[in-house]
Formats: sequence, structure tokens, C-alpha cells
Amino acid sequence: MKNRVALSLTMLLLVVFAAPAQQSQPANPAADTAMPTHALILRHLEGDDWDFAVIQHLGNKVTLDTSGAAFGPARELRAWHNDTYAQGPAWSEFAKAMGIGQQAAGAAPAGSDLYIATTYRGAAGHRAQLEETLKRIATGSLRPGDSVLLQHREGSPWDYLYVTRYNGWKDLAAQQEDPEADARARRAGLTQNAGLELRQHMASHHDTIAERVAIQAAK
Repeated sequence: MKNRVALSLTMLLLVVFAAPAQQSQPANPAADTAMPTHALILRHLEGDDWDFAVIQHLGNKVTLDTSGAAFGPARELRAWHNDTYAQGPAWSEFAKAMGIGQQAAGAAPAGSDLYIATTYRGAAGHRAQLEETLKRIATGSLRPGDSVLLQHREGSPWDYLYVTRYNGWKDLAAQQEDPEADARARRAGLTQNAGLELRQHMASHHDTIAERVAIQAAK
């Protein structure tokens, strides 16, 4: 059976709950990779109970080297973390959608962009329908090119991560009140309110509003 999502690259999603008094310390992606700036760092503003989320591009293959040190200094900066390997679109498509398509990628200075990152766990027997609904929601959005869908491979219990970028709070509010939203959703194939349609196919979901943090240079 072929994959239903257009998948090409492996991503690592690292979710971190910072240790006490360490909430100002961003969780940088691993620096010992061929593409250390190919990552999106999000800092929690409202929603789920994490402080930072790092989505790091790993390429088409992943190798875990167990010969080095098991833990780095970042271990003591976090209370807990979880890792998930996922697949998503090509880096160029991901970076453009997330506003880090410039040469510096995730190391570029952060602007006023906001992100809504949502994890979905599909109801048993409904994961294909959940995926299709998420794709229709993206198609019917005001700017379909500002969203990405990642599919779980190994790790946390969610099935899909859906991330949408907004040009600040005013843009987020404007899209929530968009008078043409329902008409676009119907043209995209949704038969009712997007939230109600999702409820038919998901067991749970978690939304978080976040801002981007630039990758810090290694010290």
C-alpha cells in the first residue's frame, strides 16, 4: 500500500518541558548533523504543557550512533522530553511554509510569526479519514502554503502533527473571522464545520500557540 501523505524526509520532533528557572533557554537541535540549521524551534505561548518543540530535518535516512557520550549538558536544562520520528514534505517546502526558507534557515532572526501546532491521535479504524480531513482543511485554508502535515513513524502516541504559520496575532484573528472560510472548506470537500468533522475521526488532539526562536550558535 502506498503512503497517502506526500512524504519524503525524516523529521525528529523533540518536545521539552524545561527544568525550573530554565524556561528562557531554548532547546537547540543537535549540532553534530550535516544540516544543523535545518530546524524549526517553537516556544510555547498558550496550550499544551511543553516549553519548547524542535522539528529537525534529518534527511532520508537516520543513523543512531551509540559510541559517544550518552548525555549532553542539555539534559540538566529539562525536566522531561519526548522524541518522535516523523515523515513530512521536502525541506524546501517545509521551510517555505514555516517562514525559514532563507539561507540561514532556522538560525535566521525570529520575527512576529505565530504558529499553531496540533497533534492528532486518530480513532481506531479512522486514521485514513483523519488524514484526508486534515488535508482538506489545509486545502480550504486562506493560505494552504503556510501549513505542513507530518506523519508519525516512531515515538509519541500521536499520528499526525499539523503546523500552521500566521503573520502575527492580527493575521491569526483575521483568519478565525474570515467570512469566506466556510465556502472554501466546502469547496475543499468538507461537509460541516472542520472541528466537527475532525471529531468523527480522532481520539484526541492537543493545540499549542507558539512563537519561533532562532537557533543559537554553538558555544
